[in-house]
Amino acid sequence: MTTFFFSLFLFSGPNLPDNDLYYHTAIAKKYLNLNFTQELPWPELSIQSKTFTDFHFLFHLLEMPFLLLPFSEITNIKFFILFCLCFSFFQLIKYLESINPKLDYLFVSLFFALGSPLFTGRMLFGRGIILFIGFYFLFLRSFNEKKHFPTFIISFFSVWCYAGFPLLILTAVLFAFSAYFQKRELPINVLFLTILGVTCGLIIHPSFPHQFMGYYVEIILQAVEPMHIEPIAEWMAPDRNLVFGGVWFILPWIILKFLLNKEWKPEHFIFLSLTFLYLIFSSASLRLFEMFWLFAFLFLFVSTEEPKIFKYLSIVILIFILFPNIYFKMQNQFKHADPTSAIDTTNWINQNLKKEEKIFLSWGDFPIFVYKSPEMRYLYGLNPLYAWAFDSNKYALQRSFFEGSTENFQYIPNLLGYKYVILNQFYNQPVFHFLKTFAGMELIYENKNYCIFRVKDSVK
Repeated sequence: MTTFFFSLFLFSGPNLPDNDLYYHTAIAKKYLNLNFTQELPWPELSIQSKTFTDFHFLFHLLEMPFLLLPFSEITNIKFFILFCLCFSFFQLIKYLESINPKLDYLFVSLFFALGSPLFTGRMLFGRGIILFIGFYFLFLRSFNEKKHFPTFIISFFSVWCYAGFPLLILTAVLFAFSAYFQKRELPINVLFLTILGVTCGLIIHPSFPHQFMGYYVEIILQAVEPMHIEPIAEWMAPDRNLVFGGVWFILPWIILKFLLNKEWKPEHFIFLSLTFLYLIFSSASLRLFEMFWLFAFLFLFVSTEEPKIFKYLSIVILIFILFPNIYFKMQNQFKHADPTSAIDTTNWINQNLKKEEKIFLSWGDFPIFVYKSPEMRYLYGLNPLYAWAFDSNKYALQRSFFEGSTENFQYIPNLLGYKYVILNQFYNQPVFHFLKTFAGMELIYENKNYCIFRVKDSVK
């Protein structure tokens, strides 16, 4: 059932639902060509140009065989996303099965696939987290059953899936304390092997020795949000309407479970604690919403003792209200992520510019450009923090150009050694109109959303 709904949503549009997927596929294609170098060849102003850390290494490795399927590349990528989602949901079911023999598979499937438009949409974005949560549920089973070697192996490879791997240690500590207070026994062996597995996964890393700098930037610096970094929607506090649309269905169930639950298992306390913890974190960063919703879901289905009328009413709401709502939102997402103009621009670049030409391009457009034109060199990409950590002065210069916020900003691309400038007219319209009147640049290409300027020789 879950597979059916995820397939329906994912294949309801002709393109990918999120642009970051193009970047991840570019990495997978790089690996497919046996190019495992420790430097990304595409960005110039980025720590990844010199100290590349692949936070989704296992995700990229597993994507490689799917790129060889005899379908269009977009279809192959969607099959890979579906594979990861099915793997993770299967592991979720196996874990819930081990602690709740009365599990209603049909209801759990409907709830997981349709219970939150925000959660479902973000799962379909297809990042490393959709593989990581499958490993997380494997870890929960292995830890509970005190399987030593599997706990170590799962902890090890979880680090290679996603930067959220510290969650395994946090969970292991919570379960260990719960076991101690309940039975006066401490599962020291599996707790130690969890920490050891995560530590070994961090040290024995495919990005060695750059992973230490990479995780410092990704986990520590990203959490404190250095000044002068432009806002990223993924890392900002989510819009209230967006969050309400993602939680209104599950919140009554949490309250109901809290009031009617007769037997409180250790898992209830642990998952409820993690639900509130991630709810607090999610209020500051949308990126953590998935984990909030996932722990709330686990809290609900650790046991199932609610009156059946609530379940039947919920099924009606899921099918007749939330299903069409999610489908409509996915259609809007596909339209918003329409890559047609970007692809037209990259086609022009591939035909008219020489290989390894340096292009002054904003981070927001980097994923699809590097996917379609991987032989070019770009200013930087994917995350402004990577540019700031590499060279904060150059980062400030390029930002002032795209925002048009400093005097003589039009000279910045030339100052930094770039001959070609690409602007997204939707985000950089004031700069676009100014450059059209600037004698030092020539408009050489334009379509609905993008334009390309060439820096004239006279201003060099």
